Amino acid sequence: HDLGVYWVPGQMQEPHIGPDNFVSHHKPRVEDPRVWLTYEDGPLALVIEVASDWTRGNEEEKRKTYAQVLAVPEYVYLDLHQDELQLGRLVGGQYEWIAPDAEGRLWSEQFRVGFVWEEGARFVRVVAPDGTIVAAPLEEVARREEAERRQQEAEAVAAREARRANREERRAAEAAV
Repeated sequence: HDLGVYWVPGQMQEPHIGPDNFVSHHKPRVEDPRVWLTYEDGPLALVIEVASDWTRGNEEEKRKTYAQVLAVPEYVYLDLHQDELQLGRLVGGQYEWIAPDAEGRLWSEQFRVGFVWEEGARFVRVVAPDGTIVAAPLEEVARREEAERRQQEAEAVAAREARRANREERRAAEAAV
């Protein structure tokens, strides 16, 4: 995320590019890298670009670099203000846009995940191979906290019920005497 990508050995100034997000099939050679060196860390497999008013004018040039120089197999382009979500696959040095499926999802062949922009949502969601939406980290935390809260409530109810049953047993035993 937001790493400078360099592809010419020994060149750490220019040329470089800074994708918003990218995925590689390779692990970086150093933990928590400050830059990505394709000639050491490995090639990029997927790039995700999010257009803004500042970057919209140079997205085409960046797309050409990803396609023709870096040969990135898949490219996701998102423009929130233009309501655009596209997935391109590299064919002959350029990206061919993939048509969405019936549910509006765009599927990555190499990662077998989809991308979908839900109606009225502010961000794109990742779709698992089975078609379910992958929870964002904060959603997962909230889901886990809710499950823990329910578990604690169930335990409290069970404890109250056990105490009540215990009281009733004592009363019944006292009444029998």
